[in-house]
Amino acid sequence: MKAKIIGGLVAILAAFSIGFVPQFTARRRLQADLSETRARLAVAERQIEIDEIRGLAGRMLLETSRQNYGNARELSTAYFNKVSELAEKTEDPALQAALLKLLSARDSITSALAQGNASVVTELQALLNDTYNAPDAGSVAR
Repeated sequence: MKAKIIGGLVAILAAFSIGFVPQFTARRRLQADLSETRARLAVAERQIEIDEIRGLAGRMLLETSRQNYGNARELSTAYFNKVSELAEKTEDPALQAALLKLLSARDSITSALAQGNASVVTELQALLNDTYNAPDAGSVAR
């Protein structure tokens, strides 16, 4: 009788193990896949933010070259706010350094746009160049 109970318990334990081990390994694999997907999503979201900043820089230069200083000033505000937000939350030191360099031009560009100074186009060309030379988000995760 005792042997039958032990045999039954062993059989139940074996059946449990046969079902548990594959489920456990599948769950670990899925968790690893999910983690990798989340990391790739974060990189993609960061790249979108970088591309938005690049677009704002180009539009700011375009509006300034058309002498639409009011529109350029609004774009400048949006541009520098996004650069500041991204600089605060990025963990990549190279990207953060590039973003802080972009922010250093904020006061002179804002002042020149407020005055309607046409010479700001040269500064904006340099800013646009520096914006496009900032590292991509893909270089962060690889």
